[in-house]
Amino acid sequence: ATIELDLVGYCNHNCGWCVDPKHMNHSLERKFVSKLLSEIKSLGIEGIVFKGGGEGTLHPAYAEILEETKNLGFEIGIVTNGSKLGDLYEPIVRNASYVRVSIDGPTAQTHKVVHKSNDFNEIIAWTRNFIQSRDKLGQRHPIIGLSFAMDHSLMGLVEEAIRLGDNLGVDYTF
Repeated sequence: ATIELDLVGYCNHNCGWCVDPKHMNHSLERKFVSKLLSEIKSLGIEGIVFKGGGEGTLHPAYAEILEETKNLGFEIGIVTNGSKLGDLYEPIVRNASYVRVSIDGPTAQTHKVVHKSNDFNEIIAWTRNFIQSRDKLGQRHPIIGLSFAMDHSLMGLVEEAIRLGDNLGVDYTF
Protein backbone atom coordinates (compact mmCIF):
# COMPACT_ATOMS: atom_id res chain seq x y z
CA ALA A 1 0.00 0.00 0.00
CA THR A 2 1.05 3.54 -0.76
CA ILE A 3 0.01 6.90 0.67
CA GLU A 4 0.17 10.26 -1.07
CA LEU A 5 1.43 13.09 1.11
CA ASP A 6 1.24 16.82 0.42
CA LEU A 7 4.01 18.66 2.26
CA VAL A 8 3.08 22.22 1.29
CA GLY A 9 0.08 24.28 0.28
CA TYR A 10 1.87 26.63 -2.10
CA CYS A 11 3.45 26.51 -5.53
CA ASN A 12 5.81 28.52 -7.69
CA HIS A 13 3.66 27.88 -10.79
CA ASN A 14 0.11 29.03 -11.38
CA CYS A 15 -1.70 26.41 -13.46
CA GLY A 16 -5.22 27.42 -14.34
CA TRP A 17 -6.59 23.90 -13.91
CA CYS A 18 -5.01 23.34 -10.50
CA VAL A 19 -7.29 21.50 -8.09
CA ASP A 20 -6.45 24.07 -5.43
CA PRO A 21 -5.99 27.44 -7.16
CA LYS A 22 -6.20 29.23 -3.81
CA HIS A 23 -2.99 27.79 -2.40
CA MET A 24 -2.36 28.59 1.20
CA ASN A 25 1.10 29.65 2.28
CA HIS A 26 1.77 26.83 4.71
CA SER A 27 3.85 23.68 5.01
CA LEU A 28 3.79 20.74 7.38
CA GLU A 29 6.13 21.26 10.30
CA ARG A 30 9.23 19.07 10.21
CA LYS A 31 8.51 17.40 13.57
CA PHE A 32 4.95 16.66 12.49
CA VAL A 33 6.21 15.02 9.29
CA SER A 34 8.55 12.77 11.31
CA LYS A 35 5.75 11.72 13.62
CA LEU A 36 3.39 11.16 10.69
CA LEU A 37 5.96 9.02 8.83
CA SER A 38 6.48 6.85 11.92
CA GLU A 39 2.74 6.37 12.34
CA ILE A 40 2.29 5.54 8.65
CA LYS A 41 5.12 2.99 8.88
CA SER A 42 3.44 1.32 11.88
CA LEU A 43 0.36 0.77 9.69
CA GLY A 44 2.36 -1.37 7.28
CA ILE A 45 2.39 1.17 4.46
CA GLU A 46 5.25 0.50 2.04
CA GLY A 47 5.39 3.62 -0.12
CA ILE A 48 5.02 7.37 0.09
CA VAL A 49 4.32 9.60 -2.90
CA PHE A 50 5.18 13.23 -2.29
CA LYS A 51 2.87 15.28 -4.50
CA GLY A 52 0.16 17.85 -4.87
CA GLY A 53 -1.35 20.43 -2.58
CA GLY A 54 1.31 22.71 -4.03
CA GLU A 55 4.87 22.00 -5.12
CA GLY A 56 6.28 19.66 -2.46
CA THR A 57 9.90 20.26 -3.44
CA LEU A 58 9.52 23.80 -2.07
CA HIS A 59 9.28 22.48 1.50
CA PRO A 60 12.30 23.90 3.37
CA ALA A 61 13.26 20.44 4.71
CA TYR A 62 12.47 18.45 1.56
CA ALA A 63 15.90 16.80 1.28
CA GLU A 64 15.86 15.80 4.96
CA ILE A 65 12.34 14.41 4.63
CA LEU A 66 13.38 12.28 1.66
CA GLU A 67 16.33 10.89 3.64
CA GLU A 68 14.18 10.10 6.67
CA THR A 69 11.48 8.51 4.55
CA LYS A 70 14.00 6.24 2.82
CA ASN A 71 15.68 5.39 6.15
CA LEU A 72 12.31 4.24 7.47
CA GLY A 73 12.20 1.74 4.61
CA PHE A 74 9.61 3.38 2.37
CA GLU A 75 9.69 3.34 -1.41
CA ILE A 76 9.45 6.97 -2.54
CA GLY A 77 7.62 8.49 -5.46
CA ILE A 78 7.83 12.15 -6.36
CA VAL A 79 5.39 14.15 -8.46
CA THR A 80 6.79 17.59 -9.23
CA ASN A 81 6.55 20.47 -11.65
CA GLY A 82 10.32 20.00 -12.02
CA SER A 83 11.32 23.51 -11.05
CA LYS A 84 13.60 22.38 -8.18
CA LEU A 85 15.16 19.28 -9.78
CA GLY A 86 18.53 20.97 -10.12
CA ASP A 87 18.63 21.97 -6.45
CA LEU A 88 17.53 18.55 -5.19
CA TYR A 89 19.42 16.25 -7.55
CA GLU A 90 21.47 14.37 -4.93
CA PRO A 91 18.72 13.59 -2.39
CA ILE A 92 16.31 12.61 -5.14
CA VAL A 93 18.78 10.24 -6.85
CA ARG A 94 19.70 8.66 -3.50
CA ASN A 95 16.17 8.15 -2.28
CA ALA A 96 13.45 8.18 -4.93
CA SER A 97 12.12 5.13 -6.75
CA TYR A 98 10.46 7.31 -9.34
CA VAL A 99 10.05 10.95 -10.32
CA ARG A 100 7.14 12.14 -12.44
CA VAL A 101 7.66 15.60 -13.91
CA SER A 102 4.32 17.25 -14.63
CA ILE A 103 5.51 19.31 -17.57
CA ASP A 104 2.01 19.54 -19.13
CA GLY A 105 3.10 21.43 -22.25
CA PRO A 106 5.60 19.87 -24.67
CA THR A 107 7.04 23.24 -25.74
CA ALA A 108 8.20 26.33 -23.87
CA GLN A 109 5.19 28.22 -25.21
CA THR A 110 2.57 25.61 -24.24
CA HIS A 111 4.21 25.06 -20.86
CA LYS A 112 4.03 28.79 -20.20
CA VAL A 113 0.35 28.86 -21.15
CA VAL A 114 -0.47 26.03 -18.73
CA HIS A 115 1.94 26.72 -15.84
CA LYS A 116 2.30 30.48 -16.29
CA SER A 117 6.04 30.10 -15.74
CA ASN A 118 9.16 30.60 -17.84
CA ASP A 119 11.22 27.64 -16.63
CA PHE A 120 10.48 25.02 -19.32
CA ASN A 121 14.04 24.95 -20.71
CA GLU A 122 15.56 24.58 -17.24
CA ILE A 123 13.16 21.77 -16.32
CA ILE A 124 13.99 19.94 -19.56
CA ALA A 125 17.73 20.41 -18.97
CA TRP A 126 17.48 19.12 -15.38
CA THR A 127 15.38 16.15 -16.48
CA ARG A 128 17.92 15.31 -19.19
CA ASN A 129 20.75 15.62 -16.64
CA PHE A 130 18.95 13.25 -14.25
CA ILE A 131 18.56 10.65 -16.99
CA GLN A 132 22.11 10.96 -18.32
CA SER A 133 23.67 10.84 -14.85
CA ARG A 134 21.58 7.83 -13.84
CA ASP A 135 22.40 6.04 -17.06
CA LYS A 136 26.15 6.72 -16.70
CA LEU A 137 26.01 5.02 -13.31
CA GLY A 138 24.20 2.06 -14.84
CA GLN A 139 21.26 2.61 -12.54
CA ARG A 140 17.60 1.96 -13.29
CA HIS A 141 16.33 4.22 -10.50
CA PRO A 142 14.88 6.62 -10.14
CA ILE A 143 12.47 5.87 -12.93
CA ILE A 144 11.76 9.19 -14.61
CA GLY A 145 8.60 10.11 -16.47
CA LEU A 146 6.85 13.07 -18.00
CA SER A 147 3.15 13.72 -17.57
CA PHE A 148 0.89 15.97 -19.57
CA ALA A 149 -2.49 17.27 -18.44
CA MET A 150 -3.97 18.06 -21.83
CA ASP A 151 -7.34 19.49 -22.65
CA HIS A 152 -8.93 19.84 -26.08
CA SER A 153 -6.79 22.90 -26.88
CA LEU A 154 -3.57 20.87 -26.55
CA MET A 155 -4.70 17.57 -28.10
CA GLY A 156 -2.88 18.41 -31.32
CA LEU A 157 0.36 18.28 -29.35
CA VAL A 158 0.14 14.64 -28.24
CA GLU A 159 2.72 13.50 -30.80
CA GLU A 160 5.03 16.33 -29.79
CA ALA A 161 4.67 15.32 -26.12
CA ILE A 162 5.59 11.73 -26.96
CA ARG A 163 8.50 12.92 -29.09
CA LEU A 164 9.79 15.10 -26.21
CA GLY A 165 9.73 12.09 -23.88
CA ASP A 166 11.52 9.95 -26.47
CA ASN A 167 14.16 12.63 -27.12
CA LEU A 168 14.84 13.00 -23.40
CA GLY A 169 14.95 9.24 -22.88
CA VAL A 170 12.39 9.21 -20.06
CA ASP A 171 11.08 5.86 -18.92
CA TYR A 172 7.46 6.76 -19.61
CA THR A 173 5.28 9.55 -20.97
CA PHE A 174 1.60 10.01 -20.29
